[in-house]
Amino acid sequence: MFFDSDDNSKKKLRLADILDFSYLGDSRTVALKVLFRIYPTYSFKRKMAFIINCLFQIFVGGTPRRLGMSASSLISKSGLKKHKNYAFLFHKINQNQRAYIFEITKDGDILSFTKVGLTDKASIGIQSEHKALSYLKRQKLPIIIPKVINFHEEESMSVLTTAGLSSNFNLVNKTENMGDQILQRIKSLALINGTTILKPNETYWFESTMPKISNSIILKYLKNIDVNFCFEASPAHCDIGSENVFVSNEVKDSPKNIAIVDWESFNMLAPIMTDEVSFWLGTKHRKFKSAVFSWGNQAATKNFVKRFGVREDHLNDALLALIFLASIGNDLAVSLCGIKK
Repeated sequence: MFFDSDDNSKKKLRLADILDFSYLGDSRTVALKVLFRIYPTYSFKRKMAFIINCLFQIFVGGTPRRLGMSASSLISKSGLKKHKNYAFLFHKINQNQRAYIFEITKDGDILSFTKVGLTDKASIGIQSEHKALSYLKRQKLPIIIPKVINFHEEESMSVLTTAGLSSNFNLVNKTENMGDQILQRIKSLALINGTTILKPNETYWFESTMPKISNSIILKYLKNIDVNFCFEASPAHCDIGSENVFVSNEVKDSPKNIAIVDWESFNMLAPIMTDEVSFWLGTKHRKFKSAVFSWGNQAATKNFVKRFGVREDHLNDALLALIFLASIGNDLAVSLCGIKK
């Protein structure tokens, strides 16, 4: 069984924010190696949870008692082979009913990565990613995309397993000057289907999101856009700002030294600057989320305009990309637009 949803278990469910890493295998050393590689540390809360999970693996090891049955059930229901080494992340189980499984070698390398959506709602993005990867594998792109190993649906659950990246791929350091190279590669997506010319008021996302925007500076710039302004739309990853870009230092000059994962938000008709704006938002994540020195809306808007306002048409395209990202739920775009959740 998975986590219950009755009133008594809700208190227990909060423990998932702390002990939310599980390892089925023989080596605590490997467990720690995998934990260091896969555990998200994008916020203070996540960093604290990471430390607590490390301490658990050092002094206790394996699977927290509360997670044991969930881990075993997931292996069975996901169609994965038993008697293998697996690591589990349950950090999203309470937020969006997702679980993540990593098949691990004896040396701690990742053989495969499995996403499990436990409800109909949690399965939507997984189903979308499967369709996107099936489409993209037929394209010639200067980036590595995940290879699908298995996809299946069972009742309200969806499972997608993809091949793991080799150990020489590491999460890109957003503070390093990799942005131009990454964006140049990602722009190759536009070549798949070319660009489409659209007007903002012809799109559902512009019309539905505009009334929700409360950032007065953003609104001022938007109102300056001519009603006949046309923008280019093309295929885009749409979540390039999250921790989804990996770089291999062993093949620096190769067109295949960049791997991009998590294609749930892939869209064939996104504003032309969607990935560029998404990447910028990701590099400023700590500025938005810092508990002490975070940007206010005014400072964030000022920096956005400074980055993309070199030319009026450039700023217009960036603003439309920002609204589009807010419409699909990008939390940093939502924050910058002043949209109340």
